[in-house]
Amino acid sequence: YEISEPAIDGELTGKLIVPSTANGYWVTTVGAEAFSRSKIEEVVLSEGLTTVAGGAFAPNMGFEKLQAVTLPSTLKSLGGGAFSGQWNLKKVVINSKERLDIDEMGNVNPMVLQDCFQAISPEAVLYIPYGCYDYYAYDPWLQWFADIDDGSYLTQNTAEGVAMSFHISSMAELTAEVKGKPVNDMENELAVEADATVVTIPSMVEGYKVTSISQYAFVNHGNNEMRSKMEQVFIPETVEKIDGSAFEECVNLKEVTIYRETAPDVTSAFNVLDPMAAQQRTLYVPNGCKEAYDVYPWNTWFGTIEEMPSPDYLPDTDISKIANVIYASGVKANAGETAMLSIRMKSAAPIHAFQFRLSLPDGVDPVKMGKNKYMATMNTERMPEEAEHMLTFAKQQDGTIMFLCSILSEGNFAAGDGEIISMPVNVPEGMEDGEYPIVLQQIKRTESNVANYYETSSVKSTMTIGEGGEVHYVLGDATGDGVVDVSDYTIVANQILNTSGDQPSSARLRAGAIEGFNATAADINGDSQVDVSDYTGVANIILFGGMNGAKSARRANVQASDLSDVENLIYVKDFSIGDGNMGEMELPISMKCEVPIRSFQFDLYLPEGMEAVKTSKGKFITTWNADRLAADDEHTLSLAQQTDGAIRVLCGSLYDETFEGADGVLFTLKVKVSGMEDGTYTIALRDIKLSETDITKFYVTSLYEAVMAIDTDDSVGGIKADDLKGAVIYDLQGRLVQKTTKGLYIMNGKKVVIR
Repeated sequence: YEISEPAIDGELTGKLIVPSTANGYWVTTVGAEAFSRSKIEEVVLSEGLTTVAGGAFAPNMGFEKLQAVTLPSTLKSLGGGAFSGQWNLKKVVINSKERLDIDEMGNVNPMVLQDCFQAISPEAVLYIPYGCYDYYAYDPWLQWFADIDDGSYLTQNTAEGVAMSFHISSMAELTAEVKGKPVNDMENELAVEADATVVTIPSMVEGYKVTSISQYAFVNHGNNEMRSKMEQVFIPETVEKIDGSAFEECVNLKEVTIYRETAPDVTSAFNVLDPMAAQQRTLYVPNGCKEAYDVYPWNTWFGTIEEMPSPDYLPDTDISKIANVIYASGVKANAGETAMLSIRMKSAAPIHAFQFRLSLPDGVDPVKMGKNKYMATMNTERMPEEAEHMLTFAKQQDGTIMFLCSILSEGNFAAGDGEIISMPVNVPEGMEDGEYPIVLQQIKRTESNVANYYETSSVKSTMTIGEGGEVHYVLGDATGDGVVDVSDYTIVANQILNTSGDQPSSARLRAGAIEGFNATAADINGDSQVDVSDYTGVANIILFGGMNGAKSARRANVQASDLSDVENLIYVKDFSIGDGNMGEMELPISMKCEVPIRSFQFDLYLPEGMEAVKTSKGKFITTWNADRLAADDEHTLSLAQQTDGAIRVLCGSLYDETFEGADGVLFTLKVKVSGMEDGTYTIALRDIKLSETDITKFYVTSLYEAVMAIDTDDSVGGIKADDLKGAVIYDLQGRLVQKTTKGLYIMNGKKVVIR
C-alpha cells in the first residue's frame, strides 16, 4: 500500500503517525509529495515502511512546519529531496541499520540521496543506531546536519562542562564513548541486564552526575527487543532530559518513578502505539509535584500519575525482582527486648563499596557503645581474607542513619545474597503490637571499576512487634540496659571480684551474685565463665566496637612449682622476716611476661598471722611500681575480700594499655605481720589469669606458692635447693632431714630458708 494522495491544504497539523497497515494492507511507501501541503510538526513512520519517495515531505511555500522526523528500522530507500526545504526541521531519527546510499547496482553512491535533507535547520541533529556512524560520516550528511549522534547512552557533564556518554548495553563488547576534552580515555560501559525487569538509572557514573537519557537508550526496537521484559524504571533527580524514543515501545513497562521535582525535558521518550498499554502505566513523582507532570505529553504516556507514597506505607519490596540491592530482613521482636537487625546485600557481581540510609520505626534505636557510638558488626564471610574494611555510620538530622563501607585493600564483597552487617536495636517498653516499617534509602553500590555503579531509591521491610520474636542479648551488655558502656565494665568487675562473696573465682554462667547481671552477655569470649578476659573484652567493645578476639580461645592451665615453669605469671618471691620487720610491711607482687599483658586476676591467700591493711573506709592499700607502667597509664587495680579468706585481685584498663618490662615487682600490698612464731609459711596465689588485648590470648596458672620464713633472731639466711649437695640438714626440731622442700631448716648451725 502506498500513501500517495497529497494531503488537503493545512488539514494535517501537530503530530502524525503513519501506520503500519491501512485498509488491511501493509503500508510500504510514502509517495512523492504526499505531505507537501501539510502543517504537521512531527511525523513518525511505523515499522514495515520501506520507502520514502522524492519530495514526500518537501513543503510548498508556507507549509514549512515540520520539526521532528522518526524513520523506521525497515527503511531501505530515501528519495531525492524527501525533506528538502523543511527549514524548521531540527531532529531526524533513522532507526534503520541499512545503508541508504546504495544504488540499483548495489554500489555506494551518495548521489542516490539527491538532497534529501537539503535546506533544513542549520541546528539539525541526526540520530542513528549505535555502530552505524561510518554510514553517515561523510558528505552530504555532514553538510545537512550540525551533529550526527549514534545514541544509546547516558550523558553526563563534568564540573568543567565536558560531556561524557556511557553506552547502555547487555553486550559486553560495547564500550563507552567519550566526547569532549580533556577527558582520560575510558573503555567502560554501563551495563544493564538484557532480561532485567527492574532498571534503575544511576545518578552518578565515573564520579560525574548523570543529566540525561539519550536517544534509543531502552527502545524496544530491532536489536533492543530484550527490553520488552522491563516492568519498572527508576530515574534519579539528576536527570534533566529524556530524549526521544528512550523507552519507546517498552510494552511491558508498568511503573516509572521519577525523583525530579520539575519534569525533565522530553519529546517521544515513552511513546507506545497501543493506547491501552499507556493507560495501564503509572508514573510516580515526588510529593507535591503532580501538577508539574499531569500535562501533555506525560498524561498521554501514563494512565495514572501519582505522587510517591511514603515508604512507610508501601508494601515490602519484592527483593526477588531486583538483581543488585541492599536490604534489611524482616524482624520479629517484643516490646522491651533487644532485636538483631540483619542488613543483607544481594549482588550479581562483586561489590567494592556501598552506602545507604537506614530509617527505623519511631522509638527503636540502635544499641550504643562507649562514646555514644552505635554497635554494628561486619559479616566477614562476604569479604576476602585479611580484607581491611572501613565501616562508618552516623545519625543524620532527619533521624536516619547513614552507612558508608568500603574495602581499603584489594578485593570485594563476594557476589550472592547474604548478611553483611548485623546491628542490635532496642525496642522500647510499651511499643504497641503491630507492623512497623524498616526502610533503606539512597542505596548505592559500586564495583572496583567505578563505572559499574548501582543505585536503588528505597527498599522496605517490616518489624513485627508482639509475635514473640527471638530474644537477643547484646554481647557485653551485662547490665541488660541495651547499651555497652562503663556500667557493664563495672558490673563485670564486681562479678569477678564477687562482692557478694558466694562464688568461686571462675564464675560459671548463671544468674550471678549481682541482681540484673546477664552472665551470657558478659561471657565475651564464650568459654562459659566470666573472668578477666571478658573484663578486657567489655573494654574492647566500649572502645573499638568489637571484642578483639574470636571465641576460639586458647589457654595454658598449669600449676607452677618454680618460676621457670611458666612464661607469664603473677607471683610472690620467697622471703624471710626478721624481728625488726614484724608489724606493717609492703608485700611485693611481681609479674613476669613474655607477651604484652593488659589485664590480670588472681586470688591471694595469706598465712594466718599476716593480714592486709585497710583504710578507714575498708579499702586495701596498694602502691604501683611506676617502672612497670607506661606514661599516663590508667590501669585500675581492684581488691575484694572473699568468704574463704582470699583476697581477689582484678586489674585492667579501659584503654588499650599494656604493662612495661618483662619481669619485676608490679605493685605492693600493705600487710601486717603479728603473733607469728619462727618457721616457714606459705603464701598462695590461685587461679592466676593474664590476658592480652586480644582476649583469645590468655594464660592461666592454677596455683603458685611462695615461702615466707619467720626468724625473730635475724639469723636466717637464704639458700637454693641446688646448693645443698652433701650438706647435713636438720629441721627446727633437730631431726635429720634426708629430702628438703621449700622452708626453714638448720644447716651448719645456722637457720636457712631453702627456696
